[in-house]
Amino acid sequence: MKARSVLAVAAVVASATVAVAMPASAGLTTYCEGEAGAVNVPGDLRVAAAKSCVLDGTTVTGTVTVEAGANLVITGGAFTGNVTVLDDGFFDAKGTELKGSLTATDGYGFFLSGTKSGAIRVQSSAHPERGTYAYLNAATVNGNLSSTVGEVFAQDSTLNGSVSDDGLPPGSSLT
Repeated sequence: MKARSVLAVAAVVASATVAVAMPASAGLTTYCEGEAGAVNVPGDLRVAAAKSCVLDGTTVTGTVTVEAGANLVITGGAFTGNVTVLDDGFFDAKGTELKGSLTATDGYGFFLSGTKSGAIRVQSSAHPERGTYAYLNAATVNGNLSSTVGEVFAQDSTLNGSVSDDGLPPGSSLT
């Protein structure tokens, strides 16, 4: 009986040691609704469907996703990962650095003013009839800019890559 108790205790200690020794692998995702100032977001940032988020001086170290019908406005911040704007979502960045790419898929659109970004892609998945727009004012794009739907307008901006309107439907423009 005593031997069985010793074996049981040894098994519990061994399993506890294994559980403690294994590192956690869950990533951190922050959901934004409302306003936030100059904070650092370690990991991914999401704006939930139909919600709005306003950031001022915020840094995000992961990816940023603007879900369906959501709005994200940022001033003077930095995003190190990619930014994705989904179905009918809106993104507005002023004086911000986007180190990754920006992709709008069936989004309402985005506005970049005095902002630096990686490659930009405006595309359709389920709603080719939707006129997704992209407006760049005094922006710098360090990568390719491509659009297959909607309107793209760049004013006083620097495009350091190729510009493509491959598959742009009639009535759409890339200016």
